[in-house]
Formats: sequence, structure tokens, C-alpha cells
Amino acid sequence: APMPPRTRSPAPQLTIHDVARKARVSAATVSRVLNAGPVRASTRDRVARIIRKTGFVPDLRASSLKRAVAPRIGLVVADIENPSYARTVKHAFEVLKQRGCSMILGHTNGQADEEANFLALVRRERAAGALICTPEGEDDERLKPLYRGLQQAGIPLVFFGKHGEDLGIDSVGVDNAGGMAAGAEHLLASGRRRLAFLSGANPFGVTDERLRGVQEALARHGQQVPAARI
Repeated sequence: APMPPRTRSPAPQLTIHDVARKARVSAATVSRVLNAGPVRASTRDRVARIIRKTGFVPDLRASSLKRAVAPRIGLVVADIENPSYARTVKHAFEVLKQRGCSMILGHTNGQADEEANFLALVRRERAAGALICTPEGEDDERLKPLYRGLQQAGIPLVFFGKHGEDLGIDSVGVDNAGGMAAGAEHLLASGRRRLAFLSGANPFGVTDERLRGVQEALARHGQQVPAARI
């Protein structure tokens, strides 16, 4: 059996003290720059250059701890109006509430740009983890570096409805091919012979899995769904 991909240890995070040392100022001065406090213009510019150069992301958890804010978990869905996603949000919220956590909710409307923005927010907020409930095929190649970046920052991810094996990410899903094969077998057993396959227009991986299940079931009976009925 193939070995599961190794997960890298979280990369050490740059701290406000690292930025202060590089800019030759105190951590308090860096904090004032980040919070638009009173700082001499030349100092502000020098600190800002260091922040841009290093890609420093402020750790908002520190201020959250001072205010006793609950740990936050990100949850992003593709369509909040879809009843399936709405139920996912509801039940995830209830579980997080029981565990003393709060939720950062994102909605992509099927747009990879929106998911990228949400992932950046999760990283800025230094969330304790994130649940990704977006379909397979939603520009995954473009988003993979962002998923890896969160993992390297020590923010664990769980996928719902898409595969994460190649990234070493746990996933929760259903057997789309097996379910559709069982449905096709049921129709064939009841005497139906001219089956059609109807799906949405979005080219998501789940659609391919479902069609494969139907075609495999029909192939066992020497049939197939012709292109005209897909």
C-alpha cells in the first residue's frame, strides 16, 4: 500500500520581536505601527518596509487571549443558500459552541477568489483550524499553495466533499460513484432500460464520480448512457 504523504512540521512563525529586531526598534513601536499609533514617520516607514519584506502576519490570538476570546475555527462553504451547506453550518456551529469555540464563516459563491480571500483571513486571524466545504474542481490547483501555507503555519484543515490525500489533509465525504451505481442498479432491476444522467453545469469532480458510478453499473449489464442522454 502506498505510504501516506508526510506532513511537514509547522514553520516557525515570525514574531513581533523579530520585526522589532530587524527594524532596530522596540516591540512596542512595532505594535504602535500595526495599530496606527503615534510613531515618527521615518520609523513607521522603516517598520512597514520590514513587514512587507518578511511577510509578517500579526498574531491576533495574543490580543484575543487578553480579552478571553474563544478559539476560532474557520468554516467556508460554496453556497450558503444550499440546504445541505446550511445544515453543515448549523451543526458545526453547535459542536463548536459545545467545545467553547467560535466560528469564522465564509461563503465563496463558487468563486476561487473568494475562497482565497477567506483562507488569507483564516491565516491573519491565526485560527485554530479550518473546515473547507467547497466542491472538488473549484480551481483546486490555484488554491493548493494556500492550503499548504496554512498547514505550514500550524493551522490544521479538514475537507468536506473533496479529496485531500495528496496534501495530507483529512477529508469527510460520501461514495458518490457507489451511491449512483446503486441507484442505477435499482432502476435496472425495476425494468428500466433507457437511463439518462442529469447534472448541474458546474464541472466539479463530484459530477464525474457520479457519472462514473452510473456507467459502471450499466456496463455490468452490457449497457451505457449515450452522450445524447447525459
